[in-house]
Amino acid sequence: MSRTTFTVDNSDLKRWTGKITDRLRDLRAPLQAASNHMEAKIANQFAQEIDPDGDPWEPLSPQTLKYKVGGSILVKTGALRDSFTYLLDSKSLTISSSSPVFEAHNTGILPLPQRRILGINAEDKNEIAGLVRGYVKGSR
Repeated sequence: MSRTTFTVDNSDLKRWTGKITDRLRDLRAPLQAASNHMEAKIANQFAQEIDPDGDPWEPLSPQTLKYKVGGSILVKTGALRDSFTYLLDSKSLTISSSSPVFEAHNTGILPLPQRRILGINAEDKNEIAGLVRGYVKGSR
């Protein structure tokens, strides 16, 4: 009887999975990159007056246009635009606004129309997932 035996040396696999496990313990690096992505996105939304999906914000009402001097939609002093904070730890990123008018604008509480500022679309999800994947694989 003839026989062939294969022996698998899994030491490389153990090292590789150990590295992945180590990287998964602390995701601050890709979450910082995600924070930078979202900060730039929100700044762009204010500049282009668009929501997270790229749809235009509702135009200013005729009543608002009567007294508004300069600026653009949702920007009078810049306080709302500049109110966002990006807090991260080893597993999460939290984006929030300290502006008392943020929620009213973001959700559309009467008499204000909804002008969404904060949100993640499919493109953002793919970008952030790519940042995390790249980091876990060791390529970022």
